[in-house]
Amino acid sequence: MRRFASLGIALILAAGTLVPVASAQQASGKTLVMGFSQEPDTFIAGEGNEYVTAVAGNLVYDQQGLVGVDDQMRPIPLFVTDVPTLDNGEAVMVGDGSDQHLETTFHLRQDVKFSDGNALTADDVIFSWKLSLNPLWSASAGNDLESKYADVVAKDPHTVVFKMMSQNQARAAGNATQQGPVVHPLYYMGLPDVWIYPSKRLGPLVDFDPQNSPKLKDLLTSVYTRQPVGLGAYTLDSWDPGVQMTFHARSDYFRGKPPIDTIIIRGFEASKETLLSQLQAGDIQTIGSETLDVSDVDAINAIPNVKAFIRAGTTIEHIDVNTQDPILQDKQLRKALLFAINRQDIVNRALAAQGQPLVANSMVPPISSLFNPDTPTYAYNPDQAKQILDADGWTPGSDGIRVNSSGQRLSFKYQSTGSALRKKVMPLVKDNLAAVGIDLQIDQMPAQAFFGINGPLRSGSLQLAEYADVGSNDAGNDAIQKYAIKNIPTSANSFAGSNYTRWNNPTADQLDNQQINSLVPSVRQSAMSSLQLLMADELPTLPLFFRPNVTAASNRLANFKPEYASNGYNWNVWEWDLR
Repeated sequence: MRRFASLGIALILAAGTLVPVASAQQASGKTLVMGFSQEPDTFIAGEGNEYVTAVAGNLVYDQQGLVGVDDQMRPIPLFVTDVPTLDNGEAVMVGDGSDQHLETTFHLRQDVKFSDGNALTADDVIFSWKLSLNPLWSASAGNDLESKYADVVAKDPHTVVFKMMSQNQARAAGNATQQGPVVHPLYYMGLPDVWIYPSKRLGPLVDFDPQNSPKLKDLLTSVYTRQPVGLGAYTLDSWDPGVQMTFHARSDYFRGKPPIDTIIIRGFEASKETLLSQLQAGDIQTIGSETLDVSDVDAINAIPNVKAFIRAGTTIEHIDVNTQDPILQDKQLRKALLFAINRQDIVNRALAAQGQPLVANSMVPPISSLFNPDTPTYAYNPDQAKQILDADGWTPGSDGIRVNSSGQRLSFKYQSTGSALRKKVMPLVKDNLAAVGIDLQIDQMPAQAFFGINGPLRSGSLQLAEYADVGSNDAGNDAIQKYAIKNIPTSANSFAGSNYTRWNNPTADQLDNQQINSLVPSVRQSAMSSLQLLMADELPTLPLFFRPNVTAASNRLANFKPEYASNGYNWNVWEWDLR
């Protein structure tokens, strides 16, 4: 279990207690219990890697940024009066020539307060932006939109203007190849990767210099990671590690006090069977999509007064390959791996989704406008896998496992979490690869260890690692997070980048830059199509299948609208009620 040290007394006194003022209230009224098989790892945005962290964050902060998304992944105003766009004139090109740049204006709602009673102002937005850019904070890695702003300024306390870099500014910042003004397809969201933090509370902790202060490291291990102050509908009352977290509704929430007074998150590392039993007993009222799959739908619907919700999702189950591994750096070997895996059989058997078109041939979901339908499919072909391995000099040994001319066995460590789904999928993959002479050593571990800073993904010790990426509402932005060279986890970025494959491909970076630097759909689509073809040839990741989002909720829970993709199934928790 991840541990957090206390911040020095001097810093705590400087900032005042970080315990939310209202946390002393006693729980009363309606209580909802949410069951999870994971435990949140932190309340610092960008540090958390688990789905449950996003759900808990929705309670305390609401969604990340100033503009949120609904259950159809459509943008909705969050802490602002409207969504700024090029069409409504709140986003405009300013200046001429190489000084031209995009400016986007956000009008903050004037009734939004933090849980400590302080009103949200433009200063908090600016502070949060600068905080995300501090290189000592691992949350800064991959924040491509946030890093493209030349400045974020307050026009007045409730109006903030985001100014993207011009060509001249980008080149001065080190991007010597920038052509034209810097743009980003998610410009209308402002800070899509950042929760909004209270500058009055956190400012003293970083000497009011969030972008440059060396004290930011202290914030990552401070009491704030367990006692956050946010803009959301709920405040964290208590966190009993390994047991549960308790939240209470805020009476001063800008949308009005939520109907449910207390929300408890519990279950941490509980099995699916345990959670389903608790759901049937009425001890919990929801189970999230990180635990369930389509094979559970019949069992869920058989529970009296409980319903399963199924949504086609953008979450992709895949196996990351360490492209810097001495053996796995051979792309022909990676192709043999994918040819040898019977992905449709895995969908049929592990998901109980016979015949469902869930097999993934690209990391971009087919529902995305950026999907390339001509991406090679690597249909199950063990004979083709054997031919590649033969040509590569791997011959079957006495036990059936292939060896090279040096006698080295073709054997890899195959790591993931111990979730119910992985317990089904991983043995099937192991059997598939054994049939062509490749040995896999399955290693399952708790999610916090797997995704943690010392885990195989971030430390770089992985060979083959299976997990799911939760796609956002922009597959091009996801590609940057997942495969950009700058997002390879290293000590320079506090091991926080998400390019766990260590794929170092300049051509991929060039295509990523083309698509992320254009607001023209056809330009983005062309670059992303080429990127998908390149990835299908290189295979830094072995795509397995897209996971349907399955959640379960008691019929007592009103206004439950599970998410389409990545924003957490409690995205509208302020509307929830218990009948």
